[in-house]
Amino acid sequence: MTQRFRRGALAACALAALAGPATAQQRQARACVRFDQPLIVGTMFGAAEGQKPGDTILTENGIAVTLETYHQADGGAGFGQASVDAMLVPGGTRQSLRTNAIAVRFDFTGLPYPAKGASFHFVDFGGSKDLAANDDKPLADGIVAMAGRMTGGTTVSVTTGPTAADSTPGTVTLSGPIKSLSVGGRDFWIDAVCAEP
Repeated sequence: MTQRFRRGALAACALAALAGPATAQQRQARACVRFDQPLIVGTMFGAAEGQKPGDTILTENGIAVTLETYHQADGGAGFGQASVDAMLVPGGTRQSLRTNAIAVRFDFTGLPYPAKGASFHFVDFGGSKDLAANDDKPLADGIVAMAGRMTGGTTVSVTTGPTAADSTPGTVTLSGPIKSLSVGGRDFWIDAVCAEP
């Protein structure tokens, strides 16, 4: 029993030695905004709350989150409402953020590492969404239609799960150096907005 344990421990050490020491980048945990407590379900943000575009609503794990104008595919724009919601977004955690004719911007410049990409999980009930990286002009289209497009020097990819009750869950990934991400829409829930080290 003891010899088997020693052999197993020696094998583990040998594998670790072959792999080499972890780099600082490998040890760096990615920073995310998850909209969990202390945020309270039902908390509202937007014009009805006396807020305006550019107002910061929270900072989580070094990521400042501000409210922004929502841009529609038909050229219209609005500044509606966002709210902390109990809807579980697949891949997310206990709470999510619902956007309704409003966008939110995530600023990654306060992180201890330069973000090489970003991602978030969503549930989409249809309609136009807007998405921008690095303060570029927003893409305004259905979220799935944004796959393969470029924004702010990043490439957008979208994966979706099975549609249920007129909603589509999925994940958006932006690949490339990114300092900020803005996303919004109507009847659009987001969670686990992460900056990749």
